[in-house]
Amino acid sequence: MTTNSARMRGLAAELQDLRKAAGLTLRDVSERIGFSLAKISRLENGIRDVSVEDTATLLGVYSVKGAKRERLLDLARNLHQPHWPATGRGNLHPHLATLIAFEAMALRIIQAEMLLVPGLLQTVDYMRTVMMVHGASADRIKVLVDARLRRQDILVQARAPHYLAVIDEAAIRRPTGSAELMVAQLEHLCRMAELPNIDIHLLPFDRGHHVGLTGGFGILHFAKTAPVVHIDHENSAMFLHESEDVSLFQASIAGMLKAGLTSAESVKFLRRYQARYSRE
Repeated sequence: MTTNSARMRGLAAELQDLRKAAGLTLRDVSERIGFSLAKISRLENGIRDVSVEDTATLLGVYSVKGAKRERLLDLARNLHQPHWPATGRGNLHPHLATLIAFEAMALRIIQAEMLLVPGLLQTVDYMRTVMMVHGASADRIKVLVDARLRRQDILVQARAPHYLAVIDEAAIRRPTGSAELMVAQLEHLCRMAELPNIDIHLLPFDRGHHVGLTGGFGILHFAKTAPVVHIDHENSAMFLHESEDVSLFQASIAGMLKAGLTSAESVKFLRRYQARYSRE
């Protein structure tokens, strides 16, 4: 059996968020259902398996019903599958709630993007333009933008994680929307790079081929548990937690950082492109 799987940790994180959203303390839950404080704490930290029965009990306390309840119960039933793929065409991807929970718990987040500005660094206009190009409806765009803005809050909170973004020049060079939009997006990147917890590294074309060109991904590092890799592609996504898989992606990041610009050089690079778009 695989212990401390991505599914197990994802379910644990979501249960913790649901308790907090319900305004309940660990003691409140303990008194209502008879679980010890230690048991609830271990469940919420992914230290102890969450059974289907325990999940159903907790969801009842948190008044979770319908599709969300069924999704979390299905997660409990398949807790120790080696990987965690998902597909979805609704307004919110099935993995999004877990990704949000993981990001809130992470000490360090690494994101490698080859074709787009990373979601946590996108302006609202950039988000909307990308979503429109992909055919999202106005209602879906509103839901997705609101969710992404909530995710971005973690980068400026009191205990913000360290965020490292590795971005290929293609994401900057290919215009997304108007020149004015790109000027604003690049200005936003430069401002975010000034924050002490954010590093942005660009990979210029003149550095040649690099290991990141196979596609974007994220790595989330936590205080007490092993890292998790998140791979996202429009209507499908996957979490990976096996050490062999995580090591491969960590090696890819190391290779890209070696090939790319430093943080200071990257800001200068962004400013040059910003000036170029300003002249258009």
